[in-house]
Amino acid sequence: IRAETERLTNQPRDSAYLNTYKELLLKHITRIEGIIQRMLGLAREKERQVADITLNELLEAVIACFNFDGIKLTKELQPVRPIKGDADELQEVFVNLMQNAIDSMPNGGTITLRTREESGKVVAEVADTGKGIPAELREKIFDPFFSTRHEGVGLGLSIVYRIVRETGGDIQVTSEVGKGTTFTLSFPV
Repeated sequence: IRAETERLTNQPRDSAYLNTYKELLLKHITRIEGIIQRMLGLAREKERQVADITLNELLEAVIACFNFDGIKLTKELQPVRPIKGDADELQEVFVNLMQNAIDSMPNGGTITLRTREESGKVVAEVADTGKGIPAELREKIFDPFFSTRHEGVGLGLSIVYRIVRETGGDIQVTSEVGKGTTFTLSFPV
């Protein structure tokens, strides 16, 4: 929201752009409200709404939440079987991963989304060409309240980890400083 608002007055805007901007802001505000509610609800159990999720459709919905200004988005989405999970939670997973990818590339770059089936599991990858994560920090990134960003609170990746594990999935990260990071998520079908 901050980045979009700061760019808003850089040049004259027409009403179509402003309407698109309004819709984008409302999506992000709704997402933030959900994050705050989940933070407040960490102590109490939420009933998960488990259903069959078509991962490629979920990823397309997540993509619609972002403005990829200066960032190239590449999609390599193969047909995959549905996975079991809570759609809102899984959307939060990919929103967090996409936002981290965008944040890691302040001067632009490429985000690649991939899906495939491998060894009886559905695999999704979110890869960026950003700053990368130093080896000594990789083992801490899923810890609650660990953040390398000054304004970050360090809950995003810990929530991602928890949701993926509760879904019966696994998450791995590979990264090279100066070249980028890839998060690989695998889910049972």
